[in-house]
Amino acid sequence: MEIAGSQVVYGASSEQWYEWYEPALNVPPKGVVVLVHGGFWRQRHALGQMHPLAQFFLAQGWVVANIEYRRGSEGQWPLIINDVKQAFASIREKAHQQGVDKVVGIGHSVGGQLVLLSADYQDITVALAPVTDVQRTKDEALGENAAVDFFGDRLDQVNEEASPIHQPAAKAKTLVIHGDEDDRVPLAHSVDYVAKLNNSGASIELWELEGIDHFAIISPECQIWPKVVEYLEH
Repeated sequence: MEIAGSQVVYGASSEQWYEWYEPALNVPPKGVVVLVHGGFWRQRHALGQMHPLAQFFLAQGWVVANIEYRRGSEGQWPLIINDVKQAFASIREKAHQQGVDKVVGIGHSVGGQLVLLSADYQDITVALAPVTDVQRTKDEALGENAAVDFFGDRLDQVNEEASPIHQPAAKAKTLVIHGDEDDRVPLAHSVDYVAKLNNSGASIELWELEGIDHFAIISPECQIWPKVVEYLEH
């Protein structure tokens, strides 16, 4: 079933926009869920990946914003993270104007990287099978050498700022969710990320999902989503 929403532009590029959906309920929304898709930084992967989750959260009484951003040759670092931060700033302002204060970021894969790096704009961050270490992504040739394709010979210069594992934890309440059958971004990446930040004094939860791969995690049919809803509402 299609869901009706509007498009909001947050920059001059044709890729700088987001979808905005409001639940058809006669009660105040619970907050805004901001979805950030993945796709290993490649242009061909777009925000349509997150439409099933958008529909799910609308049905739960949340406003939903679904971000698009510059990718591929149009989104070289740091444009891609600047886009996402700019979109979050726009979304938070729009939400505030409508009397909605809670902003939740939910990102998948590279979208997980981007929500972790922009967590200062969020009240709660949920990273699904996130890319947390760009150098490790390159070393393990993940996503058909996606890190090499996107960052090229600049990877050494930007690895630290582009890798959540090298950044301090944000103040936002943070949850990482990862399946143990993920062969696109292995579970070990999230285990090591959460362990490192928790050892530095942060408090980040990791939920490991048995029998779940990289893409099943973003399906509303995945068994984790009722628990995520409960987590967000308490």
